[in-house]
Formats: sequence, C-alpha cells, structure tokens
Amino acid sequence: MSRETERARLLRELAESRRQLSGELSDLGHAVNLRERLQDAVRKHPAWWIGGSLAGGLLLANLLRPSRGGKRRMETALGDPVKRSLFLGLLGIAGKQILRLSEPALKRYAEQEVQRWMQGRSSSPQPKQPPTHGPTP
Repeated sequence: MSRETERARLLRELAESRRQLSGELSDLGHAVNLRERLQDAVRKHPAWWIGGSLAGGLLLANLLRPSRGGKRRMETALGDPVKRSLFLGLLGIAGKQILRLSEPALKRYAEQEVQRWMQGRSSSPQPKQPPTHGPTP
C-alpha cells in the first residue's frame, strides 16, 4: 500500500511540475516574442506611437527633401543613389511592419473615440419639440 501512495504522490508532483513548467515556458515565450510585446506597447499607448510616427515622418521628410543646393545635399547626406534606394526600401519595409503591428491598437483606439463621440452626442440636449395637443374636436 505504501508503494501505491508513494507512486500517487510522485505522479501528483510530476503533474504539478509540468503545470509550473508550462506556465514558465508560456511567460518566456511572451517575453521573447517581439511582435506580441510591440502590439502590447501600441495597445497601451496608441497616442505615443502615433505621435512618434508623425515626428519620425517629419524628420525623414526634412532629411530627404532637396535643399536650395539641390541634389548635392541629398547625395552627401545619404551617399550614392544605390545606397539611397536601399535606405528607402528598408524604410518602406519597416513602415509596413510597424503599421501592420499597430493596426489592432489603432483600430481599437478609433472605435473608442467614435464611441466617446457617440456618447457625447446622445447626452447633448435634444432640440425642443413643439408641444403636441390631443386631437381637436
């Protein structure tokens, strides 16, 4: 009998160890999953991500805009045209990935704003209706 109870105890400990290991591996998987972490960050702070992307876009627009000196400034800033093309291609790929990752958070943020706007509309005073009287004889 003691052998059976010992076996049952060991099986319970093994099941508990498996459960703990599963939880820890799940936490580790979330910690190293960059896509999930980035999505969580965008969900928590969508306004910061939108502002940062606008600032980055303005910065890049100013860097890539030709100055009064014409092509010369752009070529010295980015090197030869091949390097410039590679840079713009990588920038496009990065921008696409950022938009793809931030899409759920941006969608939820837009839905929240629409709901807030709708609630504001429904709580605003309605125009007065003229009083209706009963049927006239």
